[in-house]
Amino acid sequence: MEIFSTGNEMKILVRAPNWLGDAVMARPALNAIIKEVGNKNVSVVAKSSVASAFADCEVFVMKNSWDIASHRKKSFDSIILFTNSFSSAFLAWQSGIKNRIGYDNFAVHFLLTKRIARSKTFLHQIDEYLHLTESAGYRSKSIIPTLPFRKNNHIEEKYVVLAPGAKYGAAKRWNKFDKLAVELASKGKKVVVLGSAGEAENIFERENILNLAGETTLDIALDIVAHAQIVISNDSGLAHASSALGRRTIVIFGPTDPKRTLPRNAELIQEKVECAPCGLRICPIDHRCMNSITVEEVLARIG
Repeated sequence: MEIFSTGNEMKILVRAPNWLGDAVMARPALNAIIKEVGNKNVSVVAKSSVASAFADCEVFVMKNSWDIASHRKKSFDSIILFTNSFSSAFLAWQSGIKNRIGYDNFAVHFLLTKRIARSKTFLHQIDEYLHLTESAGYRSKSIIPTLPFRKNNHIEEKYVVLAPGAKYGAAKRWNKFDKLAVELASKGKKVVVLGSAGEAENIFERENILNLAGETTLDIALDIVAHAQIVISNDSGLAHASSALGRRTIVIFGPTDPKRTLPRNAELIQEKVECAPCGLRICPIDHRCMNSITVEEVLARIG
């Protein structure tokens, strides 16, 4: 029996992913829901670190836990979980929302009312979110994440953004961004470095280099990315945001699988080595997947 149906009067709460890249990759699935029931009937609950990815929606920003009372007051008919954790499913159950939809696993099985089986075929992360929402009755023809363009008349589109960080772990970080910044600056390119504190300590400011790592909010970082000529990044949230904002994006891959997480419309730089993709956070050997990528190779791709 179908326990979840679509309709124009349904009020839907969506539990957003916890990481920026995942949040961006979930946008086509979210947009499919919005297309079906209307923007006014869809709300998102998200951590503050990813809330900017849903600036065009009503967003409840999570603190230590959800504001369950406000969710009840809003009278949501259904909640769709883009997260897989027990805590997310438990809080959805605790909220009293009647229909609770998510991917099935042993830990959350009894907390969900509609349990979606994962696809038996290998999917890109974007398609995995779409499989979830399509199985719940929301179909979308769009598989390209987009974020609303952030027009800022005070920013000129004449600079290159470097994003040397990656929250997942050191293995995802190419260690030559400092040399790349110097080479670009010496060629007269204006370089802006973005990321969290500690991710670009070896990139020193000099003529044509502005290091803003750890100095901006996510909103400001997205404004800067939205007006860049080109963004060069590791496999990170800013890479996904850049691609979704329509910027030319070059992504350097090492231990992770581009078939799983390469932003659509982005350009890939990857060296084929026998041990990649390994998925490890810390390389136990010589980090050859990243160390074999040269500054000259990246400069040639930039053009």
